[in-house]
Amino acid sequence: MILRKPYAILIKYFKIIHFVLLGLTIYLAFMSNDVLRFLNDFIANRTSSINATGYLSVMVYPVIVLIIGICIAIYYLMREKKKPKLLYLLIILFYIITVGVLIYSSVNLNIIENDILESSTLRLVRDILRIDVFGQYIVIAAVTIRALGFDIKKFDFAKDINELQIDVTDNEEFEFMIGVNTDNLKRKGRKQLRELRYYFVENKLFITIILSVIAVVGLIVIILNINFFNKVYNEDETVQTALYNLTFTDSYLTKYSYNQQDIGYNNTSYVIVKFNIDAINEGTYQLDTNKFLLEVEDERIAPTKRYYEYLKDIATGYRSQNIDNITTKTYILVYNIDNEYLNKEMTLRYEEGYVKEEGNWTTKQYRVNLDPVSLDQETTLISTSNLNESLELTNSFYSNTKFTISNYNINDRFAVTTNYCTSTGNCSERISQVVPSTNKATVLSLTTTDTSLNSQLSSLTDLITNYGKIKYELNGKEYTSSILNNITPSNYNKEYYIEVDKNITSASKIWIELNIRSNQYQYILKES
Repeated sequence: MILRKPYAILIKYFKIIHFVLLGLTIYLAFMSNDVLRFLNDFIANRTSSINATGYLSVMVYPVIVLIIGICIAIYYLMREKKKPKLLYLLIILFYIITVGVLIYSSVNLNIIENDILESSTLRLVRDILRIDVFGQYIVIAAVTIRALGFDIKKFDFAKDINELQIDVTDNEEFEFMIGVNTDNLKRKGRKQLRELRYYFVENKLFITIILSVIAVVGLIVIILNINFFNKVYNEDETVQTALYNLTFTDSYLTKYSYNQQDIGYNNTSYVIVKFNIDAINEGTYQLDTNKFLLEVEDERIAPTKRYYEYLKDIATGYRSQNIDNITTKTYILVYNIDNEYLNKEMTLRYEEGYVKEEGNWTTKQYRVNLDPVSLDQETTLISTSNLNESLELTNSFYSNTKFTISNYNINDRFAVTTNYCTSTGNCSERISQVVPSTNKATVLSLTTTDTSLNSQLSSLTDLITNYGKIKYELNGKEYTSSILNNITPSNYNKEYYIEVDKNITSASKIWIELNIRSNQYQYILKES
């Protein structure tokens, strides 16, 4: 096959070809930046995923083919004329990589449009594309310099083109052989590697500066992305929304209630998210709990209010309580999840609501990384106290609770004096009888001092009847009272009265056992 060498045409139109190449690279950078801007807006929740694939035109691929084709032609011209050709080789390699980046972006844009894409993958696509776009800007700068005829290495104008003199050999015919000489390819490959190494040594300073600039810019972009543009909060960081200050202080995993009853079903557990909240503006507000979604892999789980009572030791569950800017309040949200997700990454997403930006209504969202702690541990005895000693519930959700029992009595009847007030406001003292509800029971009276209770607890008997057991030893055997009822008269706080088994009267040892999650505390009332 007889062909004609194209070198004469390439030399004659050297500048025009570079300006065409410049136009193609600018167009491609514009199209790539359009996709990057969409991804930034989508991650920041300023736009929807509708028509996501429309942001990447199919025209980018023919443009890349043209860019690579032009650079290959100029590369062979520069090699024929024994001129520096590394720039064009690097451009060819860069745009081959760019094809892969754009195909990867296109695949994920299609997923975004039709399904849910994991947030970490979405940010990875955006960051890879951002680095590629930055590389395209560098190529544009290099092609601009070549189009204007400026040699960076020699700092001399137009010399390169003047030295590319056209001679008779640049337009002569040559025979094109179909076939591959592997020895020539290997020899040429080794030669190119040597020339590349020599070029790097000669231009080490210049290449180091370029790579350093790319690294610094990339680092700045990553820092800005993580801390400002698409910030994902961690636990204990305050999230300031338009209406509230939210601080998600802790998160927990469990399948047990406050009194260690198994409340999981069908291989499920519960994620409990504890948070502090106060309003930014005056007035009262109420949260829409359905806007707090738990993201685990591709699942988005709404909170449930059904299990608040079983988890009341952690904090009060949020239902529809008023939020104001006067006091900071603490609540929990509860999510029921399959056990297969227990070891997966969890993110809490709060959708604040719709806001209008650039004429479009979008949702404003905040994300918080959760690091839940399992509450399901083996039971451990934390401390033991005797009569007239203080017992503090350390290492528990009631760690600010302590009490001292100074005396106890067991009897079938106690007389107490209480104040009785009529609807007209007249009050008088009245003697009430505290008696058991059955002849199989008796009454245990507790007198306390130095009592300090968590706000979640209404009284010491509330603590004992919800989290405790009355245990006793009789004839060398240990028993747990099958009867445990608070029968303290209302508005009476001098002593506490608890209905227990009648057999406790003859016990050689009596103690209160408190089990708060996996922490156990014992208070010895009697020991022989």
